[in-house]
Amino acid sequence: RAELQFGTVSVGQSVSKRITIVNHSAEDVPLTLTEPDPTGAFSALTAMRPLPPLGELELAVQFAPTQEATSYQQLVLACPRGDMILTLQGQGAAPSLRMILPEEQLLAHAPATLHLGPALVGD
Repeated sequence: RAELQFGTVSVGQSVSKRITIVNHSAEDVPLTLTEPDPTGAFSALTAMRPLPPLGELELAVQFAPTQEATSYQQLVLACPRGDMILTLQGQGAAPSLRMILPEEQLLAHAPATLHLGPALVGD
C-alpha cells in the first residue's frame, strides 16, 4: 500500500502528482487501473499499457476539488503478480483573500477599517 497526499487545494484549482511504476522482472507485465470515481475529485491522467522488462511507467493523478471537504480515493493497480493499492487524499478549501496591514496602520485606525485617501466618484 502507498499513499499520495495532495494537501490543501482551493476549490476550482487542481494539482497533479506523478508516481513511477517500475517492472523489475524479465517479462512484460500487463497493467490495469481502477478508474477513480468520475464524480469525485481525483482523476488518472495516464493510460495504462503493459510494462516491458525493466521498464517504467509514470502515472499522473490529478486532484481537482469541487467542494470544501477532505477527499479520499483508492486506486488499484492490478497485474498478474498482485495488486498495488494507492490511497489518494486531498483537502478542498474555499478560495480566500486576507489583508495584512502594517502594524502602525492597525494602531492608528479602528479594526477592519482601511483608509484609502481621497478618490473621485466613479473611480
